[in-house]
Amino acid sequence: MYGWCVTERRSGWATALLREPLVHFVLIGVLLFGADRLVPRRRGGGAQPAPTGAPSVTNGASIVVTEQVRRDLVNEFTHAYGRAPTDAEVSSLVNHWIDEEVLYREGLSRGFAESDPRVRQRIAEQMAFVLSSAVVVPEPTEAELRAWFAARISQWATPPLLDFTQVFVKGGDAAARDRAAGLLAELKSKDAPDPAGLGDVFSGGRRYRRRTIAELSDAFGPEFVRGLAEQPEGSWELRSSRFGLHLVRVDKRTPGGEPTFEAVRDRVRLDRDKSMRDTLGAAALQDLRRRFRIEGAP
Repeated sequence: MYGWCVTERRSGWATALLREPLVHFVLIGVLLFGADRLVPRRRGGGAQPAPTGAPSVTNGASIVVTEQVRRDLVNEFTHAYGRAPTDAEVSSLVNHWIDEEVLYREGLSRGFAESDPRVRQRIAEQMAFVLSSAVVVPEPTEAELRAWFAARISQWATPPLLDFTQVFVKGGDAAARDRAAGLLAELKSKDAPDPAGLGDVFSGGRRYRRRTIAELSDAFGPEFVRGLAEQPEGSWELRSSRFGLHLVRVDKRTPGGEPTFEAVRDRVRLDRDKSMRDTLGAAALQDLRRRFRIEGAP
């Protein structure tokens, strides 16, 4: 990352690393260390002190390279390069880790985690992940799952579905509306022509199957679906959208309904577990908040 590690880094991995906020944090530490060497010493020959209010904590502090650290470094290298590192590479990786740890601790002592919002956010996200991972969701009983389902049955209900055929007319001006009105009269007549040969080409096609009103509103807009749920089967009506004018015939309605517990049991379990995990995670965060005296909160 800084040129101290003798192993050659792959360009793609290096590019990804350089985008990481924590890497920027470490690089800033490098620059500060270099600046300490270049800036003239204060009287008495001592080094430049850390900023006021953020004294350095590195003097006398211990950095222990545990076996777990070594294993993690070897595993990361093996995963990245598809082979185990040599002894020389392990030594280089360890030295690199030590340099990074020194810079990280010195950066923390100088308040970088508080002053750089990206670093602060990254540490907070990491802590949130730790809290979430530590949450243990209790195994639900069958009765609890069924009660969860019964209290939220509408969540798994199937909405009504609609099949329809359309004839599309480009535009929305008076000429387009006159043309659409003429086609509508033909389609409603006793000797109605085949709609497949009428109108203009529409990118979405002529026939739509098993669509919900919500899906159609997203696709065509709210004006298109106004009254569509009540339109009788087999009838033609003129509807407008952001694309133009549509002559719409409702072909079939499939009523919605509430599913059985057995049909959605797995989904109920996932939903219940997620909700429990969110609740327990929020409680764990509240426990952490109680360790601090918080001032100026809304």
